[in-house]
Amino acid sequence: MDAYACMSMAMALALHGRHARRLFKECPHPDDKQRLKLSQELGHKPRQAKFWFQNRRTQMKAQQDRADNVLLRAENESLKSDNYRLQAAIRNVVCPNCGHAAVLGEMSYEEQQLRIENARLKDEVGAAPLPTYFSSLAA
Repeated sequence: MDAYACMSMAMALALHGRHARRLFKECPHPDDKQRLKLSQELGHKPRQAKFWFQNRRTQMKAQQDRADNVLLRAENESLKSDNYRLQAAIRNVVCPNCGHAAVLGEMSYEEQQLRIENARLKDEVGAAPLPTYFSSLAA
C-alpha cells in the first residue's frame, strides 16, 4: 500500500508542500489534466487537488486583501490629517490687504474684484504725497 494512501490530502500536500507551492506559483489555476497529474502523484482524487488549489487561492487573496487594507488605512489616516490641517488653515485665513479675517465663499466674484481694486487704490493713495490743500486739512 502506498504510504500516501493512508494520509489526508492536506498531510500529503504538506509533505509535498514545496512541490505543490511551486506548482501553485507557476499555475494557480491548473486545468483538469494538471490536477489529475498532481493527484496521481499524491495518490488522491483530482477533486481533492482542485479544492486544495481553490483554498490556496482564497488564502492568498485574503492575505493580499489584509496587506492592501493596512496600506489603505495608513493612506486614509494621512489624508484625514491633511484634511484637518487644510480645514484649520481655511478657518484662519487672513486678508493680505487689511489683516482681518477673510470670509471665503460668501461674496461674489465681482465683489471680490471690487475689494481687490479698493485695496489697490488705498495703497496707491497711501503711497502718493497729499496735495497741499489736503495736507493743511490733515493737520
